[in-house]
Amino acid sequence: MIIVKSEEIIAKLQVVVGTDSIVPGTGNVPAWWPNKPFAVVNPATVSEVQQIVSLAESEAFSILPAGSNSRIETGYAPSSERPLLQVGTAHFNQLLDYQPDDLTVTCRPGMTLSNLQEILSKHGQFLPLDIPLPERSTLGGIVASNSTGFWRPAYGAPRDLLIGMRVVMADGTEVKGGGKVVKNVAGYDLCKLFTGCWGTLGFLTELTFKVRPRPLQRSVFSWKAPNLAAACKAGLAIHQARLAPICVLATNEHSTLPALITEMHGSSERVAWQADAFDKIARENGITAAQEILSEPETESLSKSQAHIDEQVKTAVRIACLPDELPQLIEKLSAIDGLQITANCCSGTLNAASSRSDIELIKAVEAVLPVNGNRVWSKLPADLPDRDKIDVWGTPRGEFSIHRSIKYALDPENTFNPGSFLGRL
Repeated sequence: MIIVKSEEIIAKLQVVVGTDSIVPGTGNVPAWWPNKPFAVVNPATVSEVQQIVSLAESEAFSILPAGSNSRIETGYAPSSERPLLQVGTAHFNQLLDYQPDDLTVTCRPGMTLSNLQEILSKHGQFLPLDIPLPERSTLGGIVASNSTGFWRPAYGAPRDLLIGMRVVMADGTEVKGGGKVVKNVAGYDLCKLFTGCWGTLGFLTELTFKVRPRPLQRSVFSWKAPNLAAACKAGLAIHQARLAPICVLATNEHSTLPALITEMHGSSERVAWQADAFDKIARENGITAAQEILSEPETESLSKSQAHIDEQVKTAVRIACLPDELPQLIEKLSAIDGLQITANCCSGTLNAASSRSDIELIKAVEAVLPVNGNRVWSKLPADLPDRDKIDVWGTPRGEFSIHRSIKYALDPENTFNPGSFLGRL
């Protein structure tokens, strides 16, 4: 049983950040967590973060790095071995440096993606990430989870766009990786190490991205399909034609009928040429419906559906496999009652969600996974029996020993987000 010296710790935290930056209580975390934070603290400077981390080491409590908590449903509940303090980035959201001519921008991790895009748009530039809920998603959370949207095949993931960072480690020191120039190959690539570690290795304090000129035109087209597998097969044909689509989707979330969806960026002439070429390929692969243009609200709705914020969505999974395995996987998943599916034909990733909350659904999905596939349960019902026994991240593979060694070397006391990641690191 944890004995939380919350009043003593909060008093010491008040000396560091002041009274207004501390909120006693559990914060906005899932009800099914057995170990809930005893307080939420929002530092405003790197020095305050360093002092909080040092205090965690001396007072033997753990730290839950948090942005907007939009991805907090993913993963295991934090370990109950030590008290838990949520350290947020609400006051850690400043723009630090922006060099439009060099196509680089540096900011604090608490800045939201939409705020950054607004700044970049004034110079005709953008960060090519189409993360769902950009008005809520913080850059720190996006990097920590290596979250991607539909644009990944064309522009890459956060780990491909991040060129520099600073991180406060478990001993309270701040380390630097990368830099503020695109061509930087000096030293160890710490950016790759900390991107996608889900806050288990340190607390992000500074992020530098390479940005791109905003495309002159963005267009999204769709075709109704007889079934989802047919849409996927046509989508693979478009992808294999190497005509540079931004993404090619097969989905049954867009309308009453399954649909094939493509997105194009570029000049109006380029987009028009691609639209004609894709329409021809779709027809050659059995899609006879007329090509339609999706409106911006329809496109945003499709993106938001991948965030699984709808309260009716009880179960959600993200599956990754080889692109040519998608049609067969989709046929098997389509036979499972109540699944809403969107597959990215270019990357081999698939999101499926359901209002069902039974263990049979989970078993049915796991039973049809390809041999080379892997999956992450991004949302599970809070009242699911034996919920904590489900391998949310999948069974650790042979290289897991390297993950574990890195965790113990950089965070020997298990201070950061303990027990929530792969293998309960």
